Amino acid sequence: MVVKSYSTSALSHDMPTELQRLRLLEDYLEPVTGPVLKRTGIQPDWHCLDLGAGAGAVSHQLARLCPVGRVVAADIDTRFLERGANLEVREFDARTGEFEAGAFDLIHTRAMLMHLPERVEVVSRCLSWLRPGRWLVATDPSGFTASSSTSPGWRRLMDAFWALMAAHGGDPLWGRQRLARTVVEAGFVDVGMSIQTNVVGCEGPADRFWRVFFAQVGPRMVELGLVSQDELAAGVALLDEPGFFDSPDAFVTVWGRRPGNAEGA
Repeated sequence: MVVKSYSTSALSHDMPTELQRLRLLEDYLEPVTGPVLKRTGIQPDWHCLDLGAGAGAVSHQLARLCPVGRVVAADIDTRFLERGANLEVREFDARTGEFEAGAFDLIHTRAMLMHLPERVEVVSRCLSWLRPGRWLVATDPSGFTASSSTSPGWRRLMDAFWALMAAHGGDPLWGRQRLARTVVEAGFVDVGMSIQTNVVGCEGPADRFWRVFFAQVGPRMVELGLVSQDELAAGVALLDEPGFFDSPDAFVTVWGRRPGNAEGA
């Protein structure tokens, strides 16, 4: 079963809570992203691309880190993105759009590749857009933690969520199983990988994100027969249950450098 694309359905920018969902996702993922960006040795004059920029938190972070450089925030739908003095916003489809070869010192993408059936080709395109010696940082979720949940209700809910992502052409296990290998096979060097698992039950960013997420996409999950209304309600109710803790997902970050030495490095 394949349904409408990611950008035109339950996670569309047309959904009334989508901006809230994206901002909560940014809060959720800041501990994952910040440390890896710093390990690239990012410099004030770098040119950066935030591919699939969403609501723009990473784009603005890059603009602050590169005050005499340039940042391009690229997304297929740019309505949630704001320009800045050194921050350009560009409507861009990563599957078909083009940038000049060697245009960037850093390309960042987060929670985007797993949604694209053409994800392998996009990684290869990123290599060509980088200057020699410069960096790709890619982060994607992976659903391997849900299968080991000891809570049947939470496992049922998360299985339905990942089935929805797969129905949109996504790969629930891409981050863990294929992301690093794809970066290596594309020709990147000095490749590394980190995995951060996340916890619900602490009334932290993860809980806030998943409440909004299931309120937004839950009806679509029920409509597609991935979960019943009662199962949806029971799974979400676990977030209010004292003593409930579980791991909804893990985020896999992979970094790699285009071979060669950058001028001025």
